Amino acid sequence: MQQHYPAVRFVVRHGATVAWLVPALIAAAGLAGFAFHWGPWISSALIVGAATLFCVLRLVVELVQIIAETLLPQ
Repeated sequence: MQQHYPAVRFVVRHGATVAWLVPALIAAAGLAGFAFHWGPWISSALIVGAATLFCVLRLVVELVQIIAETLLPQ
């Protein structure tokens, strides 16, 4: 039985872009929060959360790429 694993293929193809884009949008929301005076805690939390999310997403993307290269047939 041939399995195609579409989610793994999506992460391998677009994971790096998603790992940059999603935290960048969250950080932009944090910067907008500073500009529109949402409060320093919310804006700071968004920026720190974006940096943390970037690190976690990059880790997951690299792990999925390694697993896809070594365990899944091409």
